[in-house]
Amino acid sequence: MAPTSLDVISEQTECRRLPVTTGGPATRADNRHGSRAVPYLVALAAVMGAFVAGCTASTHTIDPYRSEAGAAEALVAEAVESCRLHRGEGDLPPHPFTTDGCSMWPDSNWRDCCVKHDIAYWCGGSSEDRYHADRELENCVTEKAGIGTASAMYLGVRAGGPPWMPASWRWGYGWNWPRGYETVGGGE
Repeated sequence: MAPTSLDVISEQTECRRLPVTTGGPATRADNRHGSRAVPYLVALAAVMGAFVAGCTASTHTIDPYRSEAGAAEALVAEAVESCRLHRGEGDLPPHPFTTDGCSMWPDSNWRDCCVKHDIAYWCGGSSEDRYHADRELENCVTEKAGIGTASAMYLGVRAGGPPWMPASWRWGYGWNWPRGYETVGGGE
């Protein structure tokens, strides 16, 4: 049996698996929207389930970090050191750093920009910290792909990455959800 998108989500995140049932063929008598609505409703339920679960990623999903332990360890050490410099020695996220490259965007020659952005998002901090991380992503992508791609990515992370959003790519995803913006060093 082929894996569903929910199987993939459950393998990569610390979430409970949500059951999906499609039922039998719908008829106009039992489904006033017609049978064409069933796949869309199932897809909507899957997406909403992923958001409601407040997932925190538990594995790297891109190579070389997914397949090479040494590369993954070096990247985690870089993330921890970056966060430690920003937040202080004893104030690190409880969940390990992971990356998926460019969340909800195709990976290309700008993937290293996204990994650096993931480090900042994992660590979290103030709204100003997030703004600066998002601008750094935009500047990095501008150098590699131009202002059009960079602007689209910037708008996407601004709209799709606030800390109140229960998603594995949210601001502060290394911390338990819900967690809002915070003053670094001074608690929440």
